[in-house]
Amino acid sequence: MGNILKIVLCFGGVILALFAVLIGVTVYQNSSLKERIDNSKKVKESKMTKFEYSVGGGMRGESSTVTVSVADENSCLITETDKEYYAARKVVHEYLTEEDLLGEIEDIFRENKMQKWSEKDLRGNFVADGASESYRFSFADTDVYFSSQYYPKKYSEKLAKIHEVIESRKKEAEQLPALKLPVGESEDQVSPSAEIYPTDGYLGLYLESYEQNELHYVIRNGRKEAFPGIGENGLNANVSEVKIIDLRSQEELPLLSPRYGYGGACAGENIGEGYVTPESWLEPGHYELRVENLACEFEIVK
Repeated sequence: MGNILKIVLCFGGVILALFAVLIGVTVYQNSSLKERIDNSKKVKESKMTKFEYSVGGGMRGESSTVTVSVADENSCLITETDKEYYAARKVVHEYLTEEDLLGEIEDIFRENKMQKWSEKDLRGNFVADGASESYRFSFADTDVYFSSQYYPKKYSEKLAKIHEVIESRKKEAEQLPALKLPVGESEDQVSPSAEIYPTDGYLGLYLESYEQNELHYVIRNGRKEAFPGIGENGLNANVSEVKIIDLRSQEELPLLSPRYGYGGACAGENIGEGYVTPESWLEPGHYELRVENLACEFEIVK
């Protein structure tokens, strides 16, 4: 009788466990379905605020991006970046178009019901160590994202329409001023942020890129001591003094947001990254970036 009771209790426990799993799966599916419905409603009821395309992940670490964002009420900003390999310096080209480019991209997005593509299997042929192409369409409080190494033809032909309209608008757009590479450097030179854990005792400031009105810089700290001005714990702290000086007028430019780090800090024998946003776009000319007691001259060209 005791053995029979044990069997019954064991069997009952298994049934209860299976029932609990079934309830958990059902709750997850319902919550996932509700989230999809909520996101679909947000996409349907709001305008597109940003488009992002990126390709990367190949054997050499090469990558490129195309971003279309709102510049102001009457224009859109096209930002293109390219890196020849993982450690290469980023090359940036930007264009200002007065056309409602985001509106045209949104029309293609809605016409082809791309909001449902994130739920589809977009995989084509698999390429070992091959690059992946990603698309992100941003709306108020949500976005639609999908990625694939190789899109089947029925998808790639529709995505190609987005690239065609961007290229068409670029021909009529105004190309914005850009950061000129320092003398002796070329676009395929190693990025100043590529070196990790320098130990030569040298402390220096370098420019990485100028994009979307953000001047990105790198502090290379080959010393054992942390770079001053980053806070006692060395993490998530703003540099206490960041300036951009117009060398022609010797005037300090007003800044919107001097910012340091992407969660990192310039500890001893390390690399620190940051960016600073001028109040207005930099005009062609010669400037100097100052971060604490470090300085770096640079030129903006048309």
